[in-house]
Amino acid sequence: MPGNGLITLRNANSALQISPRGAAIWRCLVDGEDLFRSPNESAAPGDDPLAPGVFPCLPWFGRLPNGIDIDGDQSPLAPTVRTRNLEAAIHGHGWTSDWRVIDQSSDDARLALNFAPSAGRFPFALSATLSFKLIESGVEARATLTNTGAAEMPFGLGFHPFFERRSATRLKLKATQLWTPPLATQRAKTGPIPDALDFSAPRELPRAEIDHSFIGFDGEAQIIDGAQTIVVKSDALFAHLFAPKGRPYFCIEPITQLPGRFGESILAPGESASLQMSVERG
Repeated sequence: MPGNGLITLRNANSALQISPRGAAIWRCLVDGEDLFRSPNESAAPGDDPLAPGVFPCLPWFGRLPNGIDIDGDQSPLAPTVRTRNLEAAIHGHGWTSDWRVIDQSSDDARLALNFAPSAGRFPFALSATLSFKLIESGVEARATLTNTGAAEMPFGLGFHPFFERRSATRLKLKATQLWTPPLATQRAKTGPIPDALDFSAPRELPRAEIDHSFIGFDGEAQIIDGAQTIVVKSDALFAHLFAPKGRPYFCIEPITQLPGRFGESILAPGESASLQMSVERG
């Protein structure tokens, strides 16, 4: 594992490395095997925010190409990661910010972030904490966001884990409806889950690119790869599935806010919200 700038946690079965840059899980090994997508060994932690195995999405999830409009007051947002040629502000500022470690033991750690608004960035003051704890066969994480400003603040929370995608990989995920987010190639809509995206029983991912959210997520997804199973659990109401065509990875993302529907959840001044996720070998 690369070691520069990383926090390392260990227990009898697992090892976890966390990057304070982005409060991201760089790597998690369970019995010597990667739980998430293996990181690029040539990449230095913190240099590429898309390189870690998991990063947090806050204070919003998804793209905000037109910035934020609050009662007619427009706040434009700069692209988040210019080096990646992303066309819009995406997934908030947490994954590209420097967090500070406020508590750490052998098998858990807590990081904190204080954020002040500035030109081209989120126009509300906030604080956030990310806590990580190794469990027997994986990791638990919790993100907490607090409105530290004087006005009501729209928000969203999410975790963005990357998993290896192989020819034998199958997914099991139960939900009630499908949300198609607004993209250049698709209109936003809510509807029934089509057969091709019905993962109520384990099935392979379609070859076509998937970038959709599941409403009524029952809180658990299973990734079955041969004899091994990875179990993702969360208290999120939604799960977003991102499976780019032809790539050796995919993402199951627990989220509190549907992409394209930012502004529906509000925190009053001093109010907090949190999101929990655990990932472990079953």
